[in-house]
Amino acid sequence: MKKLKLSSYAKINLGLWVINKRKDGYHNIFSIIQAIDLADQIQLEKIPAGIILKSDSPKVPRNARNLAFKAAKIFLAGTKVKSGVKIFIRKKIPIEAGLGGGSSNAAFVLKGLNRLFGTKISTRKLSKWSEKIGSDVPFFFSSGTAFVRGRGEKVKSVALPLDYWIILVKPPFSVSSRWAYSNFKFDLTKTTVLRNFSSQRNPNNFGEMLNLCKNDLETTVSKKFPIIKQIKKQMLKHGAMLSAMSGSGPVVFGIFKDKLQAREVMKKFKKRQYAVFIARPVNWPR
Repeated sequence: MKKLKLSSYAKINLGLWVINKRKDGYHNIFSIIQAIDLADQIQLEKIPAGIILKSDSPKVPRNARNLAFKAAKIFLAGTKVKSGVKIFIRKKIPIEAGLGGGSSNAAFVLKGLNRLFGTKISTRKLSKWSEKIGSDVPFFFSSGTAFVRGRGEKVKSVALPLDYWIILVKPPFSVSSRWAYSNFKFDLTKTTVLRNFSSQRNPNNFGEMLNLCKNDLETTVSKKFPIIKQIKKQMLKHGAMLSAMSGSGPVVFGIFKDKLQAREVMKKFKKRQYAVFIARPVNWPR
């Protein structure tokens, strides 16, 4: 095999709680993360040596600032394969939106290179390598639905319903994860909720779980960008089971049981000149 094409899926944080700040500067979190079928397309190709990265988006870095580039570098060093790789990323996932696009690219490049070169590295080892790349990357070695702890490296796959539709609305600006976390103010109200979640591997009542979900970073980001609260309010007004900001934002999602309802909501937001996407949750074999 000389070439390989694969999809690199986005994620949403159904819930995100920031627990405390660590000595290394990162934050301990608890999050319920779900992969969705909004995806970038990646093509990997063997070349004699080195790493070449290209994209159809001018916003994508072509060097070691790109997490997919870092992933390729770690893979080639770890496996000592006598070859290089050319990576092409066709972007569909908005950049710096809270949807984990760069982290997903890194994870799926690791998985793809393992297939392309036939190196048979275990998922556990690939996931361990991914911890060096970024906090969100290990999630993508789960089943696609997971409880995530630590700074993102402690991942437990869980079974949740997948029979719903997601509308994602991106306002016309980006938010830096570093800025969102550095400006976050802690509260002491989350202990009971987290204890309830941590005792369940597969929560019995999805609706009840969604009622408990929130994003701790939402208040911080909304203070600077009030439009986030406005979008969330409109989602709930139109019947969303849950609406929240994903990750550090600024994308706000709404969960809807009915496809027609979701499409109607999508039309309403498109009239306001937002970038709007419709998606479904996905899982994949580990």
